Amino acid sequence: MLNRPKFNFEMEITGDIAVFHLRGRPSLGETADLRKTFWDCISQGPVKKLILELSGVSPLDPSAISLFIATKNVVSKHHGQLVLTGISEESHALLQQTHLLNYFEICDNLEEARAFNAQQPE
Repeated sequence: MLNRPKFNFEMEITGDIAVFHLRGRPSLGETADLRKTFWDCISQGPVKKLILELSGVSPLDPSAISLFIATKNVVSKHHGQLVLTGISEESHALLQQTHLLNYFEICDNLEEARAFNAQQPE
């Protein structure tokens, strides 16, 4: 059995920005729970920007990438933004290999992610 670091996250909401500090690697069940948490955050509240701070997650695995793609789609439908920050070099390379690097908004640090404002299609 794989020795997977225990997964946990902390969430902070300030105005219309929700920051999720993710740590460890989520199991498939935890990924499903996290998906619901992200979607509830966007659909039920004033949140328009989700920032996923990933410095504690390395490397990203296919279930995490799938979760991020699905979350970006939901966030976009609600005219919001999904921003990733704290991505490891290994995860950055994986996103590049899968041609997803330009699909996501990626910032170098949390302050940049909070200030980031993508042009929304009209």
